Amino acid sequence: MKKYSGKVVALLMILSLIVGAAGSYAAAAFVKNREAGQIIKVDTSSAKGGEAAKVQAIHDLIEKDYFKKVSSNKLYDGAIQGMIKALNDPFSSYMDAKTAKDFTQSLSSSFQGIGAEVQNGRKQGQHCFADKGVTRGKSRTQAE
Repeated sequence: MKKYSGKVVALLMILSLIVGAAGSYAAAAFVKNREAGQIIKVDTSSAKGGEAAKVQAIHDLIEKDYFKKVSSNKLYDGAIQGMIKALNDPFSSYMDAKTAKDFTQSLSSSFQGIGAEVQNGRKQGQHCFADKGVTRGKSRTQAE
């Protein structure tokens, strides 16, 4: 086995420390730049693009650089929901196609009942059920 002199060992240790420090610095700089993200400048002065160009640019950036795959429909639905939320209007809402279809079907269902209604009683917590004139063998409309 070959013996190395103390100077060679010391030189190799210093060299390995320098290489390790440089590698650590490069890795830290890479991570810092990656975390800082990208700054996008979108020209909204043109009549063609306008505000929609911002949404499209962000969509394209997410599609290209985001760490996992996200569907375009999900991104655009989220953008629309954000716009509706920005209205601060409790009566405005957005439904995707499936939700709108389900909602329409639920509204087109027929409403049926026995012809009774609930009213507040005189004492707190009491309720009075009023028969709307439904008699045995007759529909509500026939009984009124």
